[in-house]
Amino acid sequence: MENYGLSKEEIRKMVLKRVKVVYKDFGYDLPPYDSPLKHGSPKKGDIIAFVTALVAAVEGSLSDAIERNNIKLVEGLKQRGILKKGRVRKS
Repeated sequence: MENYGLSKEEIRKMVLKRVKVVYKDFGYDLPPYDSPLKHGSPKKGDIIAFVTALVAAVEGSLSDAIERNNIKLVEGLKQRGILKKGRVRKS
């Protein structure tokens, strides 16, 4: 059976890429998932902003992954002839 869509690894890479950007923007030289609370922040007092940015990055990357996955699924279904070429009707 052929797999259509994104793999778990592709989605994980998309999320980590954005999480790393947030860590860099906030001046942390830590790997993702290490606690900034233990080490202190160059931007002290911005822990709420940091967490908000992390949540936004994860949410945004998951949204992108869903969109890319849907595109790959439609392309795969069209190739197999399951979905006719053209626009997909909304129900």
